[in-house]
Amino acid sequence: MRRAVESGALVGAYPLTVQFAGKLQPVTVEGVIADPDTYNGCLTCDPLDDEYDNGRLVGKLYLKGTTPRLFTFRHNRTFTLVRDLVRVQIVTGRTADATERVLQELNSFPDVFDFGGGVVQVASGNVYRQDRASLRQLIGGRFQFYRTKTQPNGGTVEIALEPPNAILDAILSNGTQRQLKRLTAVISAPVMRLDGHLLTAEGYDPDTCLVLELAQ
Repeated sequence: MRRAVESGALVGAYPLTVQFAGKLQPVTVEGVIADPDTYNGCLTCDPLDDEYDNGRLVGKLYLKGTTPRLFTFRHNRTFTLVRDLVRVQIVTGRTADATERVLQELNSFPDVFDFGGGVVQVASGNVYRQDRASLRQLIGGRFQFYRTKTQPNGGTVEIALEPPNAILDAILSNGTQRQLKRLTAVISAPVMRLDGHLLTAEGYDPDTCLVLELAQ
């Protein structure tokens, strides 16, 4: 719940109440992501309080395009849907290794790119340039950083951490060395590629570096 409120990310087993075939049913975030053809466009109860206004349907799922998301009219806010958190261990003296791991994972995300020398996120057809604060929110919603601490009895426990500033700064200052996917533009309608093929598939096209997000 804290991650949902602070980072706008609903992760994995997070429960949603979705209207399907005229009936309300419980389904997890992972469940709707795994079956976009069934749940895309379905209405939902409020993701932070499914009993709000006697369970009134105030949300809607958008599962096509770059990133699965849920928009709630109650908060006028879009939540990102994430399958599961990426766990990254922080070890003293090995920040570079952790940074490389984060960059590898960021490159696998369908909505994070290099654009104009900076890191950007594409959401709802818009391009959002990331500074330290916004990158902290983006990474904090999808990663869980932790360190291990040795107990007096010889055992270890994991201590959850916020995204380290050293990693955020390294990512923002790495320039082209980040090697994230390059973004040329975001388009909202199919276009003809230079090879004569029509670009109709939503999402990122590596040949043109375009992102197609059709209007919902």
